[in-house]
Amino acid sequence: MSFLTGPEAEALIAAPDSSTWIGRRDRLLLHLGIQTGLRVSELIGLRIDSIQIGPHSQLECVGKGRKQRIIPLQKNTRAAPHRLAQ
Repeated sequence: MSFLTGPEAEALIAAPDSSTWIGRRDRLLLHLGIQTGLRVSELIGLRIDSIQIGPHSQLECVGKGRKQRIIPLQKNTRAAPHRLAQ
């Protein structure tokens, strides 16, 4: 099994057009997917209240087998939802 290198992941995240809302949305989904390892079905099932931003930022999702997971977010991921609204 192979994985993306850091530069490859950054290039993938940078690919969508950030001047449009859809491009910013796609960047956010790619960023969250890479940082958290969520499956596509888990990503598309996220709601705004799934993300808690603060001193202990985290993401809650329901995964395979209806298991609830809580994933801590890295510092650079905490800022990603705010860039969506720009």
